[in-house]
Amino acid sequence: MNHPSLLTLDTLDDRRELHTLLARLSPRARVSFLAWCCGQVTGRVRPVASARMGSTVGAAYRCGRADDRLTNEVYGDLLSLAANYGFDLAAAAAELERRVRGRPASAPAASS
Repeated sequence: MNHPSLLTLDTLDDRRELHTLLARLSPRARVSFLAWCCGQVTGRVRPVASARMGSTVGAAYRCGRADDRLTNEVYGDLLSLAANYGFDLAAAAAELERRVRGRPASAPAASS
């Protein structure tokens, strides 16, 4: 099963850039971004950012290892959205870049 979104951003540099941009957001902003991504998914089953991330978010403000763990968890969830729901990683990358630069949030993007 091919997912055009995964193939579009399937280079080491592209994956590294997504991870780096995620790490630049505050822990709460990372989870907010993941929630935005989940909201872009259309269909009968809609994923959500887990409430269990709350303790990791709190720890991420105090501990570098927890901060790295949260970044990796959000990154993995983002790739999972692309693989399992056909989520558009290019749109996610554009929105992530806007958020890192502090620009206003964009309108909801259409999911592919």
